[in-house]
Amino acid sequence: MRKNKLILWIVVFAISLGGFLLIYLSSSSKDYRALSNGTFFSFALIFGVMSITLLARFGTFDTISYVGVRFFESMKKEEKRSFDSAYDYHEFKNQKRKSNKIDYLPYIVFSIILLSLTIIFDLLAKTNIG
Repeated sequence: MRKNKLILWIVVFAISLGGFLLIYLSSSSKDYRALSNGTFFSFALIFGVMSITLLARFGTFDTISYVGVRFFESMKKEEKRSFDSAYDYHEFKNQKRKSNKIDYLPYIVFSIILLSLTIIFDLLAKTNIG
């Protein structure tokens, strides 16, 4: 389990670093404004991934997923239905969610750090320090 947590921390770091480098290196000027833009983009990326993950964990997309399952089941001949209703599918997914916990700490830590850096770089850009 510790290995999975370490991998999650590494993945979140890689996503935030990749997002930062994408914006910072494509900026024409390498100043505090570019640093602010890069860190804000990384913040938005990490916070967005966390938000969508939270929404999915609450079962927001279960009905849409059930429609997809039923669609592909309808293409197969001689197959019986996996779930009788969307409610059965939702309950099945809830049981899986209870047994498979997600650690949100890396998302929260990186979001706070990146948002703090964004504010600092933005203030430095506005005061023309450096």
